[in-house]
Amino acid sequence: LDSPHGRALARISVAYFRACVSPSLPHRRLAQRSMASSSPRRTSLSSRLSGLAGLASSVVESLGAGTEAFAMSAAVRGEISILERQIVEVKQELGVSALEPMLAGDTEATQRHFARACERVSKLETEVAARRAVLVALRRPSFTSSLSEDGSGTESAGGRRSGYASVSASGDEDDTESEKEGAARTNSWKNEISTRLEAAQVEERNGNLARSRSAYVKSVGACAPNLRWKVWLGGARSELSYSRFDVSQALLERALAESPPKTRAIVMLEQSRLYELRGDIEAARGLLRSARKSARSEWKVFLESVLLEMRSEATSRALREARRALEVHRGTGRLWAVLIQLEQASGVHHQLRVFQQALLEVPKSGEVWCEGARICLNPFSDCFNLEAAHNFLDFAIEFTPQYGDSFIEYLRLMMLVGAPDADVERLWQLCINAEPNYGTLWFHSKRTVLLTTRQVLESATELLRRELSEWRSVYDAAIARAARPDFRSTALAAVTAAMLARTGGSADSDAPAAPAPLPPPPLNLPASLPPVEAADFVTGSVALNRMHRQLGRLGLEERRALIYGGDMIVP
Repeated sequence: LDSPHGRALARISVAYFRACVSPSLPHRRLAQRSMASSSPRRTSLSSRLSGLAGLASSVVESLGAGTEAFAMSAAVRGEISILERQIVEVKQELGVSALEPMLAGDTEATQRHFARACERVSKLETEVAARRAVLVALRRPSFTSSLSEDGSGTESAGGRRSGYASVSASGDEDDTESEKEGAARTNSWKNEISTRLEAAQVEERNGNLARSRSAYVKSVGACAPNLRWKVWLGGARSELSYSRFDVSQALLERALAESPPKTRAIVMLEQSRLYELRGDIEAARGLLRSARKSARSEWKVFLESVLLEMRSEATSRALREARRALEVHRGTGRLWAVLIQLEQASGVHHQLRVFQQALLEVPKSGEVWCEGARICLNPFSDCFNLEAAHNFLDFAIEFTPQYGDSFIEYLRLMMLVGAPDADVERLWQLCINAEPNYGTLWFHSKRTVLLTTRQVLESATELLRRELSEWRSVYDAAIARAARPDFRSTALAAVTAAMLARTGGSADSDAPAAPAPLPPPPLNLPASLPPVEAADFVTGSVALNRMHRQLGRLGLEERRALIYGGDMIVP
């Protein structure tokens, strides 16, 4: 970073570098410090940027002096394509090689696979980032003109001069003044809106609907036209909390009319939820169908289509929607996670197949790793394995610390094994620092937006303690069965069969599969136990799982909590 080309490159590539090369770096470091066994820590951002600057310069020089900008751009894109394919291959190799030692509880072998893959992926991502920085620089007139004048970034009396030095020469200062003014105006509007919206929501929670409406009206007058849809959306939520469905619907229609094209799908998703709450499932399906066509790039619309069918107890339609969604958004971990959960009705063998396919596509998805842990925590599962669940949850928290369900499932595991208080407190501190912001179990425990992370954990702990007390005999029977050699052999056979039945990453579970392994020994449950089944344990809360399967028999408030509790759309 001491050279001119290094400083220029830092300015044009830092945003991409932070997002692509070091995703969620603070969370990753936090997880690594708090986990007893973790992967090697990556180098600092400044040292990586320093190496990236030199690497990008070498890329430019390797293409030859006097190369035309468009030819250089085409060559760089070709190299990026090759490198990205290599990254995918490394991740797929990790998904295949690490699954078996994880399920077997071999922590050392799992860490070796993970460390080796992380090192290789890190080097390849750095190479890709350098070439993307070159592409960014090639779009700047000052850079391309320096190529045509100097050949390849000439030597001058003051020392070596790279084309990157010209990026910061004159264009940056001239171009940024108007951008700064526009950004300042936008930030001022956003701050004003945020303050007034918070005031409206406070009044709503205090039961003052009239004052809440007044605050929303003031927000409309204070914000820019392209931001008014957020006010209408917030107002619709407030009216809905008072069961004023017609007013809420009118406000959502106004939000749809005034929202920019790229945010229209969010409003349509909110409209579909309102139709579902009122019992008009067909209207909700029609809206989501239209949203999938008009906003094909918005994966949340596809996820909501799956969740709608799940809440309607139409499992076959939900499976079909999930597979169609993955044809469009194959790299979305949330969609893979919901497909794994849906496959529970077909048995653990099908779940393991989809789980491994998901690891091939999204090996860094915490939601997918969490679903793998849930398979191993289900007492009716043929692969009940607390050690494997521990390994999976370590990866879930490291990769996606903002997913609250992973922490709650970790709490369930610690309660089952009787973990020391120090370990539980360490998990709590990790969760508080990560500040999770989504997850079905997380929002089920977070009854109001005013609750802090610690208060949500207290609520979740109380919920888990109550349910584990009620169903302790089921878990004790599963733990006893898992200790038997015949169960271990059948569990290993199930994992092996699932791995042999891979379909090349296809999400279609109807593909030809290997013969299913022999059934495990039966689960010896007390005769006095109330009726219970495997579907009751797909997540950490039996009560919540049953509510999802009985939505039509719930009251209005319970239905609204379930429909709106998976992903809060905050205006």
